[in-house]
Amino acid sequence: MKVRIRLEDKIDRKLQFVKIIKEYLPITLREAKNLTESLMENYEISYDFTEVDFPNIESIEELKKDMESNDFKITIIDRGSIREARLLALTGDRRDIIDFINLNIIDNRFTNLLLEKVTTDDINDVINKFLR
Repeated sequence: MKVRIRLEDKIDRKLQFVKIIKEYLPITLREAKNLTESLMENYEISYDFTEVDFPNIESIEELKKDMESNDFKITIIDRGSIREARLLALTGDRRDIIDFINLNIIDNRFTNLLLEKVTTDDINDVINKFLR
């Protein structure tokens, strides 16, 4: 299953991050190190996503939990979420878009307050940036 991963904050414990990546992906230690460096480079240069092959959806959820418990901030987006974002961008249903953003893009308690104050065009811009 192909997913996109993006760092949301700098990695201060690179070795621990590499170990976690290695644990959840069927790759070598060298490949886990290279993937970590690619994620770090994309974060520092372009804040871009890196595409990764995961063996199954359960491993993605476990990885998310492990990353959170180690205070690593990442965003993982699967193809289903990308399709959903495209459909929402076409329909423009504000409440559904806000719910989608809350679940998939932004994770903080002020999201609803912020999103209620922005225009629908602003929200669509966020969705379109998500799709890049």
